[in-house]
Amino acid sequence: MRRLLIVLLFGLVLAGGAAVTWQAMGKARLVEEDLTTARTLLARAGGFESGQLKQRLRLIKQAEQHTLRAQRRLGQWPCASRSRPAARFRCLGTTDSPFASRRHGASPSP
Repeated sequence: MRRLLIVLLFGLVLAGGAAVTWQAMGKARLVEEDLTTARTLLARAGGFESGQLKQRLRLIKQAEQHTLRAQRRLGQWPCASRSRPAARFRCLGTTDSPFASRRHGASPSP
């Protein structure tokens, strides 16, 4: 009986983790789509065929709306939480990472 309870509890935790991961992946896909759209709009605004200043500014405004939407989505659950545990483990590719300076051959800052 005790073993069954442990297996059920483990299964419940595993299912919960899978559900949170599925939601985070869906949110990440939407953020990626928004940022890709913003990048495309900015590329169009900077191109030669983008037209007059009014049209370029409209494209830039649309890109800004997409980036703000992506930022809002990153601030929502499950991508962000009150304690922000993901903030403790920053991406290794960023310059504020404690591992970034070691990877590029420089000595780490104290």
